[in-house]
Amino acid sequence: MTELNISKLIEVVDPVAGDFREVTPDPVPVPPLRMQAHNGRTMTLHEAALATTQFPQLLRQGLRPLLFSQYEMEMRSSDAWIDEQRSNSQFETGIEANTLGTMPIVPEGAPYPRIQATLDRSVQIENKKYGAILPITWEMVRYDRVGIIRDLIADRAAAMVHTEEEQAYAVMTTTGNYTNSNTGTVTFSAVGLDTGLKAIRTQTDSKSGRKYNLRPDTLVCGVGNELAAKQLLASPFVGGMGDKDATVKHGTGTTNPFRGLIRQIVVSPWLGQYEWCLTVAGKGIRKFVVEDLELLEQDAAANRYAYINEDSLLYRVRKVMGFGMWNDKFMYFSDSTTAPTIT
Repeated sequence: MTELNISKLIEVVDPVAGDFREVTPDPVPVPPLRMQAHNGRTMTLHEAALATTQFPQLLRQGLRPLLFSQYEMEMRSSDAWIDEQRSNSQFETGIEANTLGTMPIVPEGAPYPRIQATLDRSVQIENKKYGAILPITWEMVRYDRVGIIRDLIADRAAAMVHTEEEQAYAVMTTTGNYTNSNTGTVTFSAVGLDTGLKAIRTQTDSKSGRKYNLRPDTLVCGVGNELAAKQLLASPFVGGMGDKDATVKHGTGTTNPFRGLIRQIVVSPWLGQYEWCLTVAGKGIRKFVVEDLELLEQDAAANRYAYINEDSLLYRVRKVMGFGMWNDKFMYFSDSTTAPTIT
């Protein structure tokens, strides 16, 4: 049975044959925490609890690979359409200059005219620090709470991925980020999709009027639009697409002009059920990463306040990153709340 209320990446492999390749998140088994003892024998956390001097070593060896493996296994559907870049600043600023439109005619013997560059707009994205501290108490190990420890660290990895998805989709679904007449409350349908396509493909420079000649290649949609998107973008024929009286809206033929238009469909519950967004992947929204996921520990030592006073080891998870709309000309977003119309 097809799962509908999950993130899903649908690659259009063969639009002619209607062949899709779907990637969905799989349940990730949490491996047991193990360590290599001095005698070469592999020990589990439960065994190490019998000798409290050994369980900090096990935690150091076990939690780090568990955190990073869980983080990598979590599905980030925003990776399919976001532009990720490195950064070393608190703020990343982008400045877009107006493009030159039509070249002026230069009469014989006349000097060439000078054209001054003008600024169209600027954008700034702030990088922020995300993280939390996970305390592991002596009691959690001594009283056989191994499963809780594994679940907690796996949950921290999933929470970081959750945060990245939340921030990325928050930029996409904020209508105030769209300033080029490329957002609206449009039902997903043949007519609606045509509206989004024209909004992106007719984008022009605000001063010179130069055509950008953009072509969207990705559809991001809420879970309520998945089946309609597959049908509209892969069906070989049309039959009254989006019209109550079954009159074909796009000419008098029956060949589906939307077939093969999009190379990938991203289905995400981070959008409203019937919201959708057309985009050129990697162009509209940008993600900056200052520091990748990091796990720092405060171990069992006489000068560690948490260990001396609370019998706790502290593990800090951190990532520094920023999200923002870099250029909304490459996107069209609809905050529709009505079911798609594919008839």
